[in-house]
Amino acid sequence: MASAGRLQRLSTLRGILKEFGSVNASQNEATQFLMNKYKTHKVTDGKYCRQTAAATHDANTLYCLLRCTREYTELCDEHLSNEGTTVQAASRVGLKLPLLYQDEADGGGEAK
Repeated sequence: MASAGRLQRLSTLRGILKEFGSVNASQNEATQFLMNKYKTHKVTDGKYCRQTAAATHDANTLYCLLRCTREYTELCDEHLSNEGTTVQAASRVGLKLPLLYQDEADGGGEAK
């Protein structure tokens, strides 16, 4: 039976691979690098290794970074795409912007 630490590491690995997207794993250099690192730091349940704990911490940090970056991008896309112009914002709340001043000398009036 797998230990809780091993299950947590596998869960983190799955999360990172999910955040990398649906790119073919054999063609993605980042995925290959990550899988090699996970295989390098593989230890038995009875052995405690400081490097493995550091690698697990690094993996958790990477997963958090990838997830938060994706969520931030989604929020920006959702909220910034609806900004629009000042005229649209004013009309959205029931206001109209005043017309801009045009000088009569610019061709609006007759010269005497």
